[in-house]
Amino acid sequence: MLRYVGRFGLDAAAAEDVVQDTFLALFRHLHLRRDQANLTGWLFQVAHNLALRRREQSRKHLRSAASQEAATRWSADPAPNPEERLIREERGKRLRSIFNALPERERRCLFLRKEGLTYRDIAQALSISLGSVSKAVSRALTRLTSVGGGLFDV
Repeated sequence: MLRYVGRFGLDAAAAEDVVQDTFLALFRHLHLRRDQANLTGWLFQVAHNLALRRREQSRKHLRSAASQEAATRWSADPAPNPEERLIREERGKRLRSIFNALPERERRCLFLRKEGLTYRDIAQALSISLGSVSKAVSRALTRLTSVGGGLFDV
């Protein structure tokens, strides 16, 4: 959940606050004995909405450099030697730039799918149709593989 919220461009502390607020909302939701049919989708929907609100509140203070730094910090994968680390970092930069160039709906759908949510859960979390989720994931993967060229080799 923290990685998902972090993709909204929030700094680490703000992302942690959003996740904490999300689980407080879950506690209230359960305490009030509300619907528990799809808590995973519900959690991601609440986190999505809270993160959007937080991002709008602090949008003037955040710059793309801070966003890239947060993304790098959460996705860093240390390699056994400097040459391999450099290759992975370059691939990571290329992949992030391709991913960030995707339309927002496609990015959100692809990220939630990577987190293990089903298409139905993603549709519920983002309040879109199941067909829209399918098309968005398919288009995003097509773009990533076609633009990425040899990015996924090795």
